[in-house]
Amino acid sequence: IIRVEGPLNGQTSPDFEDYIDEIIKRNIFFVLFDIRELDYVSSEGIGVLLLVQQKISERNGYVVFFNVSDEMESFFSLLGFDKVFRIADGRAEAIEILDRQIELRQEIIKEQAELKSKEPTEQSTGKTKVERSNEEVISLQVNELEVTHQETDPNAAVKNYVAETYG
Repeated sequence: IIRVEGPLNGQTSPDFEDYIDEIIKRNIFFVLFDIRELDYVSSEGIGVLLLVQQKISERNGYVVFFNVSDEMESFFSLLGFDKVFRIADGRAEAIEILDRQIELRQEIIKEQAELKSKEPTEQSTGKTKVERSNEEVISLQVNELEVTHQETDPNAAVKNYVAETYG
């Protein structure tokens, strides 16, 4: 949980971004921001918040803001950032949201491992033929697609799933 105090503007944004970069270097990708005491956000501050959101999302992480003042919530809503940032009412809800996101990612990883372990029944010219139900054919096709993605980006399937689900 990161508590943000004071303004987030041209003077403070570089330090804030550096701090987040350090957190990411320590492999922390699930972050709660308590912004109860954030009293001002400039355009540069908004830019750094968006950048932080992007950096963490690229690593399959998740960001939740909580204790958002009415003024800040109106500001986020006016700019459309309520659709970009996940905002919780309080700490307990923020933790619950983050826990659920971690669970979802663990389920996806488990499903991928199960799909990867399935052996195709017959191969012909590089395509898998299955004499079973449509569901298994779909699973094997998804498995082949995911394996292709995993060769270039091991987290692509999770990113795609999250983008499609929460996009």
